[in-house]
Amino acid sequence: MFTTGFRLENGDVLYVDDMGLIDGKKKDFFAVLEDEDSYTLCNPLAGRGLLVGSNAQGGDEDVRTNILDLALMVKFTEEST
Repeated sequence: MFTTGFRLENGDVLYVDDMGLIDGKKKDFFAVLEDEDSYTLCNPLAGRGLLVGSNAQGGDEDVRTNILDLALMVKFTEEST
């Protein structure tokens, strides 16, 4: 099961695996850079992320975000259980 973790300005949506916080394993948290100018990060997320494109009606579409741009927007941190 996935939960909406973050919506990018271009409409792409990052879904996060709900089991990320309750699987009993070491936590690998990540956050997405909300604003490149201010370097503001969204709330930390745990679990696997899945980026999906979205249209105005909420339907799925092809992802608009370039994989290299996404890699620059994601910051990882670790926290043990």
